[in-house]
Amino acid sequence: MVYNRNDLKDCSRIIIKLGSAIVINQEMQTVALKRLASVVEQIADLNAQSRQCVLVTSGAIALGKAQLAEINSRGAKAAMGMTEITGLYDQLFNFFGLKTATMLLTPVDFDSSKRRDYWRQGLLDLLEQGIIPIINTNDSVAWAIEKAAQHKHAQALHPITDNDSLAANLAYELQSDLLILCSDVDGVYTGPPGGNKSKLISEYLVNLDTTRIETPKITFSEVSDVGTGGMQSKVKAAEWLISKGTNVVICNGSNDNVISDILDGKQVGTFFTRPIPGMEKVTTKPVKRTPLVVEAQRELEKSTPEQRAGALRELCALLESERNAIKHANEIDVELSTSRGEKSSLVDRLRLTDSKIDTLKKGLNSLADEITDSNTSYRIGKVLEQKELAEGLTLEKVQTPIGVILVIFESRPDCLPQIAGLALASGNALLFKAGSEASQTVRLLNRLIRKALTSQSLPADAIQMLDNRGKVTQILGCTLNDRPAVNLIIPRGGAQLIRHTQELASSNGGIPVLSHGSGVCHVYVDADAEIDMALNIIEDSKCNYPAACNAMETLLIHESLVPNGSAETLCKSLIQKGVILKAGPKFASNSVNKSLQLEDSADFSEEYNSLTCNVELVTSLRDAIQHINANGSSHTDSIVTNNERSAQTFLREVDSACVFYNASTRFADGYRFGLGAEVGISTSKLHARGPVGLEGLFSYKWILRGSGQSLSDFSSGKYKFKHEE
Repeated sequence: MVYNRNDLKDCSRIIIKLGSAIVINQEMQTVALKRLASVVEQIADLNAQSRQCVLVTSGAIALGKAQLAEINSRGAKAAMGMTEITGLYDQLFNFFGLKTATMLLTPVDFDSSKRRDYWRQGLLDLLEQGIIPIINTNDSVAWAIEKAAQHKHAQALHPITDNDSLAANLAYELQSDLLILCSDVDGVYTGPPGGNKSKLISEYLVNLDTTRIETPKITFSEVSDVGTGGMQSKVKAAEWLISKGTNVVICNGSNDNVISDILDGKQVGTFFTRPIPGMEKVTTKPVKRTPLVVEAQRELEKSTPEQRAGALRELCALLESERNAIKHANEIDVELSTSRGEKSSLVDRLRLTDSKIDTLKKGLNSLADEITDSNTSYRIGKVLEQKELAEGLTLEKVQTPIGVILVIFESRPDCLPQIAGLALASGNALLFKAGSEASQTVRLLNRLIRKALTSQSLPADAIQMLDNRGKVTQILGCTLNDRPAVNLIIPRGGAQLIRHTQELASSNGGIPVLSHGSGVCHVYVDADAEIDMALNIIEDSKCNYPAACNAMETLLIHESLVPNGSAETLCKSLIQKGVILKAGPKFASNSVNKSLQLEDSADFSEEYNSLTCNVELVTSLRDAIQHINANGSSHTDSIVTNNERSAQTFLREVDSACVFYNASTRFADGYRFGLGAEVGISTSKLHARGPVGLEGLFSYKWILRGSGQSLSDFSSGKYKFKHEE
């Protein structure tokens, strides 16, 4: 829900309904080809922006009527007209390289939640693949008396009497951001359009109880000759949908670029919205709908370990069978990023190689084995602690999923199978927002993940993709019993992304954020280091994968290694690997820099994510520890030394999530730690720290089993606390 037209630019899932007066040329009783071509072109542009569009079309009966004799039935006219109109849409969208799929619905299809779940999933599957669904009321089989009065089962829905109400219910079921109702007039007027006193209503404010806030009263005109709805039907549908949290614009579909203009925030048509929170004139609250992802998480939590493991193994199989398709999609993303002049470090993170796919498969199989092991610690419902409080009164601490987790990541599409696998294994639902640079790869991976879920009868909505920042803001605003629907946010990216995420979380009820500020990692080569070992460690820490958050960004060298040439050897080894070294103040002024002539521009807080590295001299172990604690990001830091005492001091006093002794910083990873995979690395000291795998995605609850005890039983002496383990 947005309160300003300018924010419509962030809408990602849009329902567009075309009235019969737009589809049909009333004078000639034929398809209005020019108008439809314009609408199709605008939808194609939206699709190219990674927005999802559903087209609800009228006009089938009117078109069929023009081709059949008047004596023919309504059903015959609908069947004849729909065949022609869907074929035309298919041709028009095909011109822009887009596929269409037709779905015909009736009021009966909205009666049962199971029935709605069935066709809703079909539509979501189509949208995920970039296919344009074409929707209409199935008038060829839905007889005239089959109206809303006959269908009282779905009380939360709006009565379906025409395509306006159908489109509103469809927008609600698909949790869309915007419904555009295209008519042959410019919007909602205070009276019949063209009347002397009629004025266009630019903004139509609706209270939470669906009543309109503003005056004057509206006088509606008659329905057009080719339609079944009319403006009054559109307004009623819009008022109802606004109460459910989706914006509506009623506009003139004949106007050029009307859909594009609406999404650009221009003053087009009538914009339906609610008052800004805190400015409502009534206190009636709408019926709140539990977000699909919350419902899906509850179902996932009830599933068996075998089901979840089966989905993980199916995903592994799909990663293999669709390997070429995945690599092709990734090549498109890489080419686009390269053509835009993106940093090489970002492109490196974006690239999904065969070795990365193989690593993903190993991690997912490891997770599947872990959660089906009878001795696993990662079981939903595992009793972590148990104690007898008193006779017949037992307390248990039981392991549970966290709930709904939102992960926001940049560049790295291989993050998605990792975090989806961990969420699935732990019974958590996952919402994710990927960087737009990885859109082709991520969309394909998302389809494979959802396919793996459904193969084991698990809810596909347990893993959901958020297309843009507006969608993220929208889901963060969702509440359940005045608490945020999202239970944990994990941003994976640069410092700017993490700061922005923390601000969003703070402004939406203080949702916990699990993250690291940046990956400013150090390797300290001690006075007692073995130089050959140090060479191996620093080269691996910097050059193995420079774009990683656990790559070395600063090399600290004990000053005693300068006279014997070891400091110069260490630096030259990195230079030979293509590393650009930047000297710190002490290194720059030291004699060792006379031969190296390094650039005097070290920024000790910089995360380069490239073959660039700081180098600095320290006078002692204590100096090295102080430098790391003052300039590091508490991510990963390592010491190279043969002095056990120095190593223990370093391990104890460096305040980082991962502290290593004679090992590369690149080992700071969930898979290498044997965690199967990781959702991220946390530098926080609360909840989880370091690479966060399965263990970090569990919470717990307390279960008390009694036999009728009350607290007064203890104060009276009937019972006594034992607190026995």
